Amino acid sequence: MQWGSVVKFAGNFITRPNAATIVKLQQEDAMRSRILYCLAAAALACRTGEAFEIGEFKTGISRDRAKQLLANWNFDQVIDASDDTLIVQDLPEKRTNRQWRLIFCNDKLSAFDQALAPSLKNLITSTNNYVKNYGQPFKVDANNHVLSNGEKQTLSMFWRVRGDIVGLRYFAYPNGEDLLVTFESANTCWQIPRP
Repeated sequence: MQWGSVVKFAGNFITRPNAATIVKLQQEDAMRSRILYCLAAAALACRTGEAFEIGEFKTGISRDRAKQLLANWNFDQVIDASDDTLIVQDLPEKRTNRQWRLIFCNDKLSAFDQALAPSLKNLITSTNNYVKNYGQPFKVDANNHVLSNGEKQTLSMFWRVRGDIVGLRYFAYPNGEDLLVTFESANTCWQIPRP
């Protein structure tokens, strides 16, 4: 880098940069600013404090901690469905429609499904609320599957919320329907959103 002329300032000799050097320094300064901006944006995107939180259930809590917290919710059943899944629910005869599924990846809560009262009205109301809060979904899936007792139709919509996925899933079966809201965080066990 060439520096240009030497100037006497306040009794000291200083080197004044030439125009080409000034331009180069400005470009380097702009690049540093862009790099710092990218690093700050990446740090914000990776913060776990921005992950989903439903009541006391936050992304990353352990299965044991989740079980401790569930004791305060007075569900009728806590079912260890698999090594990575807890299902909690009230008995069907109570008609409370309280059912949650907590899914863990490497003993850290990574997904949370909550049943809603299944109806077209609730699907439309929930969709409208999510569109107002998060904009249009980034992914919509509509599928039809053949089951042993008939067909199953599904409609799934997904929104990105600070690096997490919020989903709304509607299932129509030959003998009933289900409506779920899902929350998922990035993890090493599966790609989000889950199919």
